[in-house]
Amino acid sequence: MTNKTVTESIFSRGGWVIPMAEVQHIEPRGEDGRMVVMKSSTYNLESDEYNNAIYMDKRLADVFVPAWCRYRSELEAKTLMNLQPTPPKETQND
Repeated sequence: MTNKTVTESIFSRGGWVIPMAEVQHIEPRGEDGRMVVMKSSTYNLESDEYNNAIYMDKRLADVFVPAWCRYRSELEAKTLMNLQPTPPKETQND
């Protein structure tokens, strides 16, 4: 089994330190915000919201989301579907 390597596994910007492997998913919040739901986050049925998730404004989310997507793609590179178009096969006339 080959080791999987990633360029950045810890997001560290402007006082934020987020381990990429702990991010479960990211949800939009309002027009400009994002909520980063961690694996350790729990859901609160009463408030219909996640407990201990991370809220980011647009400025920080615009840096974090591409970094997290790059992390996931590097981590899962061997299992991701290749979405590049396949060149057409040349037909041979006999």
